[in-house]
Amino acid sequence: MSRKLLVIESAGNLWGSERVLLDMLANLDGMDTAVCCPPGTPIVAELARLRICVFETFIERLHEKSRFARLGALFGVVRACLAHRPGLIYLNQSGCYRIARVAARLFRIPIVAHVRIFEDAEYLARLAPPPGELRAIVAISRAVADELGRFPALRGLPVHTIYDGYAATAAEDAPVVAPPVGASAQIACVGRMVPIKGQAVLLDALAGLRARGRGVRCRMVGSGERHWQELQAQSTARGLRDS
Repeated sequence: MSRKLLVIESAGNLWGSERVLLDMLANLDGMDTAVCCPPGTPIVAELARLRICVFETFIERLHEKSRFARLGALFGVVRACLAHRPGLIYLNQSGCYRIARVAARLFRIPIVAHVRIFEDAEYLARLAPPPGELRAIVAISRAVADELGRFPALRGLPVHTIYDGYAATAAEDAPVVAPPVGASAQIACVGRMVPIKGQAVLLDALAGLRARGRGVRCRMVGSGERHWQELQAQSTARGLRDS
């Protein structure tokens, strides 16, 4: 296989998955890498700093766009493939699989897809990608890997979990420092304030702990004013504002 890699990054933000992508690309030795992403997005400057070739030819938020916009995104991927001639296409977000597969079939390039959310597992299963086309799936967690295994159309495809928050680490061998007697447990929730991130589930857990007499305090940090107001209202209704 060619040592050339084309990454398709459909959003171009600098949120979690994009920052992990930048870390990976900065430490990817022996590959001639290019990234196809939407023009003028925050990731472009970071890729330039890493001296990675960028094709600003993709169109973001395609699920909200017209069929003409989807054709424009496909044209951008085809243009990037013609210019870079990759031996592998890596999708940093699986939502662009339908567009990428057309170019992949046209040039006979295999795909590796990154799956971050449960909805993308179902989306890939509906497309029923053949093994020769989708060579592997990278799951962001063990839970997502298990979700992928639920769909017969995806069974038999190699699934690699690159991060498992419950795996044993060397840090577990470090000395455990007990909190002061009577101190309440502290939880930090850091991330965008949007329903998909599950902050409301954390409120459910806090309410359940309080019902069991457990004192727990939580601090949520992140952007998203509208959902934050909704969470505050839920917190007040559950009697959790002091926590």
